[in-house]
Amino acid sequence: MSIPKVKHNFYKFWWDEELTALKQASLDSFNLWTAVGKPRPGSEFLAMKHAKFAYKLAIKNKEHGNQNEFTNSLNDALLAKDMDSFWRSWRSKFCFNN
Repeated sequence: MSIPKVKHNFYKFWWDEELTALKQASLDSFNLWTAVGKPRPGSEFLAMKHAKFAYKLAIKNKEHGNQNEFTNSLNDALLAKDMDSFWRSWRSKFCFNN
C-alpha cells in the first residue's frame, strides 16, 4: 500500500530505441558465444566483447549528455530571466502529469 507507483523508465528517462537495439545486439552476441561453448579465442568472443563495449559506452554517453542538456536549458532560462521558460523547462524535466 505504501509503495509509490512510478512510470516505466522513470529513472532512465534518457533511454531510447538506439540503446534498446544495442542491448539486443549485445544479448544476441552473448547467446551466440555461449551456444558455441564460450571459447576465449575466436570471432564470437571478439564480437561479444565489442557489442558489450559499444552498449556500455552508449549508456554512458546518453547519461552524461542528458545531464548536460538539462542543466544547460535551465541555466539558459535563468540567465535570460525568463521565468515562464524556466518553469516550463523545470516541469517538463522533473514533473509528470498523471
